Amino acid sequence: MQEYADCVNVLYPQEVGADMTIVIKVLFVTALAGLISGAWYGHKDGFLDSVILGIVGFFMLPCIAVFIGGILYGIWWLFV
Repeated sequence: MQEYADCVNVLYPQEVGADMTIVIKVLFVTALAGLISGAWYGHKDGFLDSVILGIVGFFMLPCIAVFIGGILYGIWWLFV
């Protein structure tokens, strides 16, 4: 019976809440900003560098944003 319950959870997962939807959208917009800024930074060196730096920016900027946000949340958690 437990295997059936696990299967149902996989097939019909719980919906994502409204707060998580906002976080996902903000991270995606941040990733797009990283893509644009990386591509803009690399456009002087050629098309391939622009593409590579755009991909790097797409993945790195949200990671940096989450890292800084985690530090700020940790500081807030210590003093509240």
